Amino acid sequence: MEEIATAVDSSLHMNGVEDILLTRDLSILSLGGGPGSDILGIRKRIRGYASIDSKNTYKVSFTRIEVNPIWDNIFYRAVALGTTTQNLSEEYKTIHHDLTLNESVVLPKQDIILMSYLMSELSDAEAYMLAHRVKGLMKSNALIIINDRPEDAVKNRIKKFLDIILPSESKEHYFTYWGGFTYPEDIKNKMEPKLNMNVVSFISVRR
Repeated sequence: MEEIATAVDSSLHMNGVEDILLTRDLSILSLGGGPGSDILGIRKRIRGYASIDSKNTYKVSFTRIEVNPIWDNIFYRAVALGTTTQNLSEEYKTIHHDLTLNESVVLPKQDIILMSYLMSELSDAEAYMLAHRVKGLMKSNALIIINDRPEDAVKNRIKKFLDIILPSESKEHYFTYWGGFTYPEDIKNKMEPKLNMNVVSFISVRR
């Protein structure tokens, strides 16, 4: 969740991002959405923005595309936690679909597209096919955030993915965060588990 929230924070200086985030009727698509961590991350920021601008009303439509339905119960329990502001309405939709296989799913154009740890699971051919479909799903002013492992092969795949989308502006953001687990000292010393996660975020705006 914090990965997306951090990426949003680091994108605010980019031309057009703030206008997209403050769209009164916002459409957000999460590809390979899993348990919904990326949706929760960006929702946290949007709720904060809406609470500051209490004079206006906002609506956000979240769509999660995920192949595996095993995540559904976790996702809907997670999004039910917390409270939104009175001037913000939220809608949630899940589609079980693989965009790399066919184009049978019909979706409206999106303001924001999120992808967390999906590119590292795809082949180059699948990633490039997905890029053409994502390009067709983006509004003329749109934001795309891709989080993944900072490995050279993955980063190169993401860069080629973005070459197809042709964003107006793009940046890379690297950060490390706590993995969320604690261990007894004897296990930590013996097994040397990874305590922190390294992440690269590709943040791109198309205007």
